[in-house]
Amino acid sequence: MENNITTKIFAHYQSEMNKRRIEHRQFEEYIADENKYHDCIKDTEQRLKIKLKDGVCSKMLIHQLARHRCNLGEAFNEEGLNSKVIEYYSTSEILDVIEFIELEKMKGNRFDSLPLKGLYKIHHGGYSTGYSIVKNINNFWFDNEGIIKNKRQKDFNEIISKYGSGDLVTIANQMHSKAIYSRKLTGEWIIYAIHDNRKYYMCLAMHNEGDANIFEHKIKLCYQEFPELQN
Repeated sequence: MENNITTKIFAHYQSEMNKRRIEHRQFEEYIADENKYHDCIKDTEQRLKIKLKDGVCSKMLIHQLARHRCNLGEAFNEEGLNSKVIEYYSTSEILDVIEFIELEKMKGNRFDSLPLKGLYKIHHGGYSTGYSIVKNINNFWFDNEGIIKNKRQKDFNEIISKYGSGDLVTIANQMHSKAIYSRKLTGEWIIYAIHDNRKYYMCLAMHNEGDANIFEHKIKLCYQEFPELQN
């Protein structure tokens, strides 16, 4: 019975990850209702006026935040694959992280290698509803073969013992909660720079986009907006 349950739940996570991964040729940029989208941009800009102390935010990041504010989601490239993954983030959470950085209550880690060397990254979005959260939960519980990891077996057995072996929805929900509260889920970055003691918030990115792709398609655009950062 236990093997049957793990097989079904593992299959569920694989299916959900596939739903959140789309082929590049199938992807079309979503054009939101113009008025709604511009309202989200204005709302984001107003919120940033409160959150930012001395820092500045790129146009790219403002538009990214507006997409998530509108619940449109955002597609991120996967390095080496002809596909994208869809993420849905909380704009309010990201703005709170930016505020904490401004107040020096949080600090990111520097990239050590080119082409992002010298820039900073900080995690956000552990509770997103897109591809990463499903992947993280799957990796928390299962190995590559769909077997519960040895170090998770005790926790899994406790869930089965408490909620029975027939209620798959409840078991899956408990596994979801355990993964979230037992581990800092990662995978999403706010990338920013510090120049003359001023912070420049550049973009949202994922580690599996690849540093070269992030630099080429995002950071370069930010450098055009903030040429003082190129040095």
